[in-house]
Amino acid sequence: LASVLPSATVITVTVTASATSGKPLHPDQLTGVINIADGILVLDEAKKKTLMFVESRTSGMAPNLSALVGSRTAARLIGIAGSLMNLASIPGCNIQVLGAKKRRRQASDRFSNPNEGVIFESEIIQTTGTDLRMRACRVLCSKCVLAARVDASGGAPDGRFGKGYREDLVKKIEKWNEPPPAKTAKPLPVPDEKPGKKRGGRRHRKQKELYAITDVRKQQNRMAFGKAEETYGND
Repeated sequence: LASVLPSATVITVTVTASATSGKPLHPDQLTGVINIADGILVLDEAKKKTLMFVESRTSGMAPNLSALVGSRTAARLIGIAGSLMNLASIPGCNIQVLGAKKRRRQASDRFSNPNEGVIFESEIIQTTGTDLRMRACRVLCSKCVLAARVDASGGAPDGRFGKGYREDLVKKIEKWNEPPPAKTAKPLPVPDEKPGKKRGGRRHRKQKELYAITDVRKQQNRMAFGKAEETYGND
């Protein structure tokens, strides 16, 4: 089973077969099942040959896309989309889920991410840290659409746009991996020995004079020396 099925599916089939109490199939039914399985293997082999053929021709058919994500990933993207023109017309946000596996209900497949398509298998994404892969994938998907549109229009047969997009993305990833700048303490200003000027202005002085105590009130509040103070009440 390991030669034709993924490891998670092999575990599921083995556990299900060991826990199932079934009956042997009728020879006619068994023959039909074997024929269907042989047909599936033939189709899978034909799919592999087709992908290998497309991959060998991708560099000449889509040079910019191949320079950006590699010939194998470019061939798979074109195969899933149907053609290079179809891939060029897909929005960048949908490139991310092309070829993504649907989430199944088996316990062995609960860790699969349905948002990770073929683009996640490209070299530039696999060499990026796990914390930055989703961020890098969004940028790569938008660049894939641009590269596919250039190839669909027959421009830049030397793949210079794809190489440029790849270099820009690599520089961005390197920039994201740089540590943030250290916080430097702001130096205190040099102390000034001269007192600061405090000027109220003409309007402020007029306002203070308006509410200031008058000379008559000052005379009333002044106490004479050696003289009893005039008070009201019981002395």
